[in-house]
Amino acid sequence: MKPEVPKSQAVRAGILEAAAGLFAEHGYAGASMDEISRRAGVNKAMLYYYIGDKAELFASVLEEYMGALRDHLEEVIAQTPDPEERIRRMQSAILAVFSQKPWLPGMVIREIVSGGRHLPPRGLAKLAEVIGITFRVIEDGKAKGAFRDVNPMLMHVVLVGTSALFVNALRLRERLEATGTLPAPIELEPGAVAAELSDIILHGVAKPKKSGGKK
Repeated sequence: MKPEVPKSQAVRAGILEAAAGLFAEHGYAGASMDEISRRAGVNKAMLYYYIGDKAELFASVLEEYMGALRDHLEEVIAQTPDPEERIRRMQSAILAVFSQKPWLPGMVIREIVSGGRHLPPRGLAKLAEVIGITFRVIEDGKAKGAFRDVNPMLMHVVLVGTSALFVNALRLRERLEATGTLPAPIELEPGAVAAELSDIILHGVAKPKKSGGKK
């Protein structure tokens, strides 16, 4: 039997979940405290009591979920010494988290597109910590002779961006399938998607050219 979650923790988690969804859908400016409290099933007084104003709520959402993603990735790389396998497991972990909480990448992408206008220092710090993990993995892979010299920021964008776009494109995919315009079915199982993305990242799509003779 799972241990019972204290009511205060459950209420706070519900508020953060509701707020995150609205921030992802409407951005910081478009998410109202009235709608957040309604979706969370609490009155505004409780919302302010458990979290604070909208700026504090936005910071808390980023801190909570980006911190959880950071911890998950740290655990993955600590358990995985092989550089290529680290990339595979990182991609799998990122896609799994985004699939479970599809509003998270949408929320972050909105802020990135807007130049991080509403990102508080705490949220920026958490994003930097997640990005730093990719930097360390790439540098370690280079030191071990497994990776060539690549831009670690670009690698991070590839790892996170592909997962974010894939998860957020699922609704578009449903509309395309309904119109019959997709040329082939799209694999949706996160594990299979992560494995294919990892193969593309690590090996590209072009076949290796044979040395000597005709190509």
